[in-house]
Amino acid sequence: MKKTLIFLTSLVLIGCSNSNVQSNIKKDDKISQLREYNTNKDNLTPKRRIVIGKIKNYSRFGTERNNTLGKDILISEFSNTGRFTILEREDLDVVLEELNFSSNLGQDTLAMKQKFLDTDYIIVGSVTKYNLNTTGAKNIFSKSKTQRAEVNIELKVIDVLNGKVWSETGEGSSEVEFSTILGAGTYGSYTNLEEEAYRAAIIQGIEKIVEKIDATPWSSAIVQKKGNKLIINSGIENNLKLGTEVNIYKQGEAIEYRGEILGYNEEFLGVGKVVSHIGTSASVVEYTGKDFKLPGIVKLK
Repeated sequence: MKKTLIFLTSLVLIGCSNSNVQSNIKKDDKISQLREYNTNKDNLTPKRRIVIGKIKNYSRFGTERNNTLGKDILISEFSNTGRFTILEREDLDVVLEELNFSSNLGQDTLAMKQKFLDTDYIIVGSVTKYNLNTTGAKNIFSKSKTQRAEVNIELKVIDVLNGKVWSETGEGSSEVEFSTILGAGTYGSYTNLEEEAYRAAIIQGIEKIVEKIDATPWSSAIVQKKGNKLIINSGIENNLKLGTEVNIYKQGEAIEYRGEILGYNEEFLGVGKVVSHIGTSASVVEYTGKDFKLPGIVKLK
């Protein structure tokens, strides 16, 4: 009995002598390592223009705050890639709901394409899984708790120019362990875990989108034609440099297969060079080739 009392007293003294003991936190924080894209890389092609819509929650849990958090992270991570110019379109969500997008934009969406002519891609998201879990253990001297957040997200990409729609998915999780000894230490909250799980899922989805878009030739729409001068909807903010050489194409009818738009018939017309910028979002291309009527596009040579 005396030995047991001495043992307990020693533990108490140890605990008192370490009254500043804090939580033993082991945090799964690898966000900075998840990005495979090099944010400092000088892009070989001009930036693409994107508009980001709502993040809707289709899981059993989650709140409007989570949806706002997801959209904010989506915007920041697309910015981190260094490949996109993010445009503000307040009426985007209303237009998307009216059109009820499926596998493609269809033939009756010319008005929509004109409405978003200044945009290359539209991104919307859906949360398909959202879980928060807490597990723990305790004994007479210590307690421990593990908190874990899991998020699955689907990102839908709408190619405004070609009318194609595709989806990419991402999965993310974040975990933290807390422990206390003889009452010394603290527990935490889910706030940071949620953000990290959302960010990890979104980064994974964006990685797939970036890879696919990087493999797609850059193009820009011709918005005006005056003689041998073409005005296109890309400029300084898109990292389009003076002297850039482009090919000019007449855009024709859509090519469809089993209800999906594969692209558009294009006729090569001639070549051009960017000779000046108009404001920050347009440029003048000096053109040599066949005469034509809009619509038309330019692509990098």
